[in-house]
Amino acid sequence: CTLKMWYSIPTMGKKSKLSETNQKRKQSGTRVDAATRHGIISIGLFALAMILFFSLFGWAGTIGQWLDAILTVIVGLGRYALPIFLLIVVYNLLYPREEVELSPLFSVGLAAMALSVFGLIDVMQAQAGGYIGVALTYIFRQFASVGVAVVVFTALLLISILVVFNTSLQHLVGNIPARTMVGKSLRFIVAL
Repeated sequence: CTLKMWYSIPTMGKKSKLSETNQKRKQSGTRVDAATRHGIISIGLFALAMILFFSLFGWAGTIGQWLDAILTVIVGLGRYALPIFLLIVVYNLLYPREEVELSPLFSVGLAAMALSVFGLIDVMQAQAGGYIGVALTYIFRQFASVGVAVVVFTALLLISILVVFNTSLQHLVGNIPARTMVGKSLRFIVAL
């Protein structure tokens, strides 16, 4: 009886070591490196951005016309900004920040950027932001003014730019030439 137990213990240990080794082999064979995964996703998003860009100008055939019609209804003139948003994601995948690659905060920032652009478009020209723009500006049109809407959407856009590019307001303003009216105005605001 004791011989049987002595004999079975090493065998069980060998089996567990072998199964661990086999699991590692299986995982390493099927797992894709994070940089490779980011490259694959980047290529796909870049291709989608180019298809959307081509559809804006009628260069994508029937599929492009179909995409353009759908995007016109949903986001209106904001469809011109969609390829730019996709390229921002591609950039962040290819050149990730040190601490995070695509964090939930980045996703929220990008969504806020898109919504603020759609809202600003709809504020500037009624119903030009598609269904999303109309929904965003409805409250401002009913209970406030166009000026308040512009201030809120511009503030949201600036905040989202800071979040998406993980930068400070001082750094952002420092990259705008001081000789321009925008540069002078922003430097004055930051100095306050």
